[in-house]
Amino acid sequence: MRGPVLVLGSLLGAALPWAGASAFPWLSAGLAGETVLSVDAVRPQGRAYAATSAALYHTTDYGLSWETLYVYGPHPDVRARVRVSLPHVYLAWGWGSRSDGLWHSADGGRTWEVLTWLLFAGLLEIGRYGQTIVLGSDTLPGALYRSTDWGASWVKADSGLPLTGLCEIALDEHYAEEGYCGTKGSGLFRTVNGGRFWRQVGPGMDGPVRGVDLYVLRPNEGLAGVGGSGGSAGVWRSTDYGLTWNHELARPEVECVIYGYAGLLGDSGVYRRTPTEWVPECEGLANRRVRCLDWEALAWAGTEDGVFVNRDLPGVAEAQAGVDCRLRATVVRGSLVLSREPSSPGLRPPSPSDGEGRGEDAGSRQPVVLLDAAGRKVMELRPGANDVRRLSPGVYFVREHSVVSSQHSVRGASSVMRGASSVSKVVIQR
Repeated sequence: MRGPVLVLGSLLGAALPWAGASAFPWLSAGLAGETVLSVDAVRPQGRAYAATSAALYHTTDYGLSWETLYVYGPHPDVRARVRVSLPHVYLAWGWGSRSDGLWHSADGGRTWEVLTWLLFAGLLEIGRYGQTIVLGSDTLPGALYRSTDWGASWVKADSGLPLTGLCEIALDEHYAEEGYCGTKGSGLFRTVNGGRFWRQVGPGMDGPVRGVDLYVLRPNEGLAGVGGSGGSAGVWRSTDYGLTWNHELARPEVECVIYGYAGLLGDSGVYRRTPTEWVPECEGLANRRVRCLDWEALAWAGTEDGVFVNRDLPGVAEAQAGVDCRLRATVVRGSLVLSREPSSPGLRPPSPSDGEGRGEDAGSRQPVVLLDAAGRKVMELRPGANDVRRLSPGVYFVREHSVVSSQHSVRGASSVMRGASSVSKVVIQR
């Protein structure tokens, strides 16, 4: 019998929804004064695209600087959505002008071409690699279209949807035939055949379904965020491919959901799902009117006053310090081999002398552990080879926790201990 095959997806600096109940502070990531309507974070970590009410921007350094790629506003009623599968960037925008539609760049945003025109275009999702595209309007009844050839041709994809208007769409990243569509007053709909027919799911969602998300790692799970202030407002969750839904968080004005996070337009800001409940995670979030969220190794939040990223995630701190020492895994004859090395020649691993002159000591690393998909500890890992042949096939996570000691000289010396986690996804297959 062949040994297990492991596929590693680095999630350094990640904060999974079940990774702990303590709140992580947020850090401003620029675009202050802009209403951020859509954020799509991509790898390598620290890179993201943000569509505001005025233009499309791009950062490669966690928002320390932004480059303007495309200007279409400003306009108070503009809709805008960006989706990225590098080198392809798709931008849907509109406010009722003759230029409304879907624009495409094949070089990361340097040059642009129009793929199709659509009034009030603002609903956009793509499948993996960008071959499948779903484009819609939240104003025109029944305006939902699908392309499976990178936008060269389009077909209607609204059979079974109501005429009350659309709010949000979401596709399964790995199987774009499946997806959800949130409506303005008729609840949530699901398709399993690429939009050729939609059926209603989630009875009880009588408000506008503004946020929808499918878990990439567990496609049976989905989230739906219902806006407004009615009895169904809040976050709903399904664990059986949308057959049944549980009302887990009762809060008004939910605007977006993504992988265990919910963004609200009121003063509540962001909520994060733990194993037992939803908890507020707003420390450092200067503007709590959250319009969009994304999660790619760390959390990004687009608000009505700029972009914020999760402050205490190690990937951000290491990038700001010029250090990115990544945990890597390889498979040799059924063993998971852990090693650590800089991610690029220009970066170096931290050393004890890094703290000198800054009042900061080196981090002390605690044992690396392997968790199952529910967050339960399976085994401790050591540097070098680890035998994983006894484990069942499935999704696992490698988590490392480090403790950093920082010295502060304010009316005498004091020491502050701070914990930080890095998580890597591992898929074991037979």
